[in-house]
Amino acid sequence: MSQMFERIFVILVIFQYTHQQPSADFYEEKATVHLKCEPPSKGNIINWIRIREDKIEFIASFTTTGEAKTNPYASLFSAEKINQNILTLKEFQKARDSGIYSCASFNKNALHFGKSTRIQGKQEARPTIKTTAAATAALPRPRDITCSSVPCTCQTPAVTKVLHPNIKCELMIFAPLVGGCGVLILILIITICYCNRIRTKRCPHHYKRTPRNPTPVRQATPDRYV
Repeated sequence: MSQMFERIFVILVIFQYTHQQPSADFYEEKATVHLKCEPPSKGNIINWIRIREDKIEFIASFTTTGEAKTNPYASLFSAEKINQNILTLKEFQKARDSGIYSCASFNKNALHFGKSTRIQGKQEARPTIKTTAAATAALPRPRDITCSSVPCTCQTPAVTKVLHPNIKCELMIFAPLVGGCGVLILILIITICYCNRIRTKRCPHHYKRTPRNPTPVRQATPDRYV
C-alpha cells in the first residue's frame, strides 16, 4: 500500500476502534486461536490488522481467492483457512498477541470493516496456602489461664507524694515578681547613696566652707593727737 493510503487506513482504523469495543475472549498461553473476520463488502484485497494499546500493526493482506499479498508474520499466523475468512494464530502469547483483531476491504471508494475480535490472556491463579494437620499441630498452643479465688497482693514501690500548698496560682506567680522588684529597688537605693558619697568626697563645691574672719573695726582712740 502507498503511504497516503496507509495514513488514511490508520485514521479509519482508529475511528473504528474508538466506536467499536468488542468483548474480550480469554485464552491460555500457547493456545491456538482462530480469528474470523469478513468484511460486509469485499474488494480485491482484504487487510488484517491488530490494534494494541501502544500501536497498530498490519498482519497480512490476502486476495479474495486466498493468495497472500503481504504476510510479514507468516511464522505466527496460518492462512490455511483464509478462504473461510479465518486467520489462525498458532501459539498465543499474552504479552505479544493481546489486542483487537479486525479486517478491512476497500471496495467502491469505501473502506468496509469486518467484525472485530478481542483476545486477552487468562489471569494467573494465585497460589492457595493449604493448612495441614501437621502444620496445625506445630503451632504453639495458647497458655491455659486459671483463676484462683485468693486475691493477689501487689507490691508497689513507695511513691513520694508531693504536697502542693493550697495557694492560688496568681499568688504563686506574683509573689516572686514582687520580691524581685523589691530587691532591685533596694539595690538601686544603695547604689545611689554610694555614688553620692563618692561624689561628695571628690567635688570641692560640696566641702563645708569655713566662715571668714570679720574685718577688724578700727577703734577710735580718743585724744590720739593730743
